[in-house]
Amino acid sequence: MTHLIGKGETLDGSMLFSDALDMEFDKVEIPKQDDCPVCGDDPAIESVRDVEYTASCAIDAGGDAEPEIEAIE
Repeated sequence: MTHLIGKGETLDGSMLFSDALDMEFDKVEIPKQDDCPVCGDDPAIESVRDVEYTASCAIDAGGDAEPEIEAIE
């Protein structure tokens, strides 16, 4: 929203953590790393389309199996 209206502060170089239970927010500065594949000097990843998620993600994106859920008593 900040980019759309051109007002306010962006989160460039930081992450915002929210605790919905206590309604608290923490902003943490994240320093740029020169060898980062996203924001480094020679980025290898320029778009989310550049990432093969099925090889790097623990979730099977194409599976038909229902997740197993167990109740804790």
